[in-house]
Amino acid sequence: WTATVRAQRRRRANDEGDDATMALNEPGLNFQRIDRGEAERRLRSAPPGTYLVRPSSQTGRWTLSFRDRSTGAVTHVLLEKSARGWRKFDSEFYFPTCVKLLAWLPLGLDMNSRTPQPPTKSSLQAQRHAP
Repeated sequence: WTATVRAQRRRRANDEGDDATMALNEPGLNFQRIDRGEAERRLRSAPPGTYLVRPSSQTGRWTLSFRDRSTGAVTHVLLEKSARGWRKFDSEFYFPTCVKLLAWLPLGLDMNSRTPQPPTKSSLQAQRHAP
């Protein structure tokens, strides 16, 4: 069984080429190459509905991380990209782009949101020298 699962994962990764490791350059998509912990840290201080898409810890998959509008909690949803398109893991519905999938999901995502970035050296120095 384990050998079969590994073979399936290798086939999926090969079918997707380097998509699983490259940044998504889809217009209107808030993609960030960060891990779960960093996503949670950034989203905790963001307005509800703010989201980002990041690489998943599962090979060949992506994760939608967002601040839930009803609870304020940071939530994660597994996404898949295949030759058929984008889908929420275990869903039967495929979409041609990740942005269209996100717009379809009933999560109240703010599609114009941008997740706060970590502070830069210059912004930290400016804060120290501010009156």
